[in-house]
Amino acid sequence: MKNILIIGCGPGLGLSLAKIFGANGNHISLISRNINKLNSYKEILQKNNIPVIVHQADVEQFDTLKKALDKIREKVSHFDVVIYNAASLRLNDIMEDTPEQMLKDYKINTLHALETVKYLYPELKANNGTVLLTGGGFALHPNPRFGSLSMGKASLRNLSHQLYKKLRRDKIYVGTVTITDFISKESTKYSPDKIAEQFYNLYLNKSQNETIY
Repeated sequence: MKNILIIGCGPGLGLSLAKIFGANGNHISLISRNINKLNSYKEILQKNNIPVIVHQADVEQFDTLKKALDKIREKVSHFDVVIYNAASLRLNDIMEDTPEQMLKDYKINTLHALETVKYLYPELKANNGTVLLTGGGFALHPNPRFGSLSMGKASLRNLSHQLYKKLRRDKIYVGTVTITDFISKESTKYSPDKIAEQFYNLYLNKSQNETIY
């Protein structure tokens, strides 16, 4: 049994990731801001006999995220797979946004993904760990109506490629799934479950560092 950490879990992709990794015999740990929603996801997963721990944290505040990681590790000892699925999903014109808000977004979209990897690096190295990042099509086709998010997904994709090159010598695999359309439960291709399958296949195969889907 591997210990899977999902940072940024909502009712869509985050929960689908928890389901697919949990259904394949792994222990799931979830971190998000809303403890009530986390407890509802926990109930769903436990009904499917998936062992799960949940902990509240605001990803923008890395000190609170570190405390959550430490609390969970008291129970699971270490993480084998880290999935960073957090993002600041704001519709705001690039010319109307403020520097203060964009800096907050950058912490959530990119910087704290890197800080999480750095913080967990010793155990990832010791366990030949895996890091998976949720990328977006705005990295390839930026949209000024989603200016900050477009910049964030571009920098996250850049980070993924850097970490893949940097950490493979330590036998840590880093990959990203670049999702090129909006996620919708009604979509035949871009449903949360279908996208979660792309993550799981990337995790199993580790033959490339990016899936553009």
